[in-house]
Amino acid sequence: MTIKNTNDEQTSSTSTEVLAFKDVYKDYPDGDTTVHALAPTTCTIHAGEFVAVVGPSGSGKSTLLTIMGGLQQPTGGSVSLDGKEYSRMSRKELAQLRFSTVGFVLQSSNLVPFLTLEEQLKLHSSYAHEKYDARRAASLMEDLDIQKLHGKYPDELSGGEKQRAAICVALYGRPAVILADEPTASLDTSRAMGVADIFAQATRREHTAVVMVTHDERLLTECDRVLTIQDGKLQESTPEQASQQV
Repeated sequence: MTIKNTNDEQTSSTSTEVLAFKDVYKDYPDGDTTVHALAPTTCTIHAGEFVAVVGPSGSGKSTLLTIMGGLQQPTGGSVSLDGKEYSRMSRKELAQLRFSTVGFVLQSSNLVPFLTLEEQLKLHSSYAHEKYDARRAASLMEDLDIQKLHGKYPDELSGGEKQRAAICVALYGRPAVILADEPTASLDTSRAMGVADIFAQATRREHTAVVMVTHDERLLTECDRVLTIQDGKLQESTPEQASQQV
């Protein structure tokens, strides 16, 4: 399945290709049968794009996201992340690429439980062999309205605060792409729209690509593109069409 961005010609001339799938598919054995979790797909995600992925439960959204982030290999096809085709990489090389290129925002918030928010950011700087950027950390915390949480541990935060802290950590390292799995599931309407706005700003201000799996149709109007997936088949959609699936 080929996904063609309606602005492909314009985008390719002005933006960097961050993610590229070429005939990528994923199969799982299930007894005597094979489950086709992702049908053959060719698509690209460019820097500065905010892309939503919607579809019913079990449609293949998580499979798509984990392949995009290099957390699992496809059964076939080619995946390029930040210009690097990762199927031939060692596990160490792929882990380094993920760390430097991808920011993950998961439903579980993926925060280190024994570190404060500020320590989480300092840990990232330490792994990257860079000086801690206190100014950037403060700016992100202000944008996400979590300035007062810098010294708090994850178990001291509410569900919504944890999610905003996780977004702060994901954005801190200036990744080429943010992969977000239901990032607003635990947030009220105001906070959810605020998170979507943060992602939209990141695409414009920092030229970061954001791919967000969501069931929240309120967020689709913030996105540049919407992809729908059903039975492993991915296709371009309008926000109105996607809302019907959501």
